[in-house]
Amino acid sequence: MGDGQGAELVTIQPSPSYEITLPADVSQGYAGIVASFWMDSPLALQLSGYKRKHGEQVSAAQRLIDRMDECGEKWSIWEANVHPDTRIDQATGEYLDENGVVWLHSYLVWPHYTIYATVVIPKGIARERADWALQGIASIRMLPGQSSSAAE
Repeated sequence: MGDGQGAELVTIQPSPSYEITLPADVSQGYAGIVASFWMDSPLALQLSGYKRKHGEQVSAAQRLIDRMDECGEKWSIWEANVHPDTRIDQATGEYLDENGVVWLHSYLVWPHYTIYATVVIPKGIARERADWALQGIASIRMLPGQSSSAAE
């Protein structure tokens, strides 16, 4: 099928801090703190996580604003949360680049940890094909023992 719809699911731990549930046939790759996931198309989900070791946590909205300022594109901010847990500070936005690629950026922020998720939807790929990636982001769960600001 290739779009993850109705697929068997598997739980993956991209870092010691969190896990995500994705279709069992997802491909994965890692480069430093960045975990990349894709099916049989160029559509991809990338995740990176950052543990706050000191200082005040930066809000999800501020992180998204900073990202928007860096890119300089015309963004659409999502009103809906991408993750069902309303206790998580979250902000999501997207833009369409000059090549017709949709770049969706989402920040999930806990008091001690931030996950930055990017979904890349290439031109010509139906937006619904990204459902597996969005459902994956919605499934992210902090692992036990990761609820304090202690060092990893």
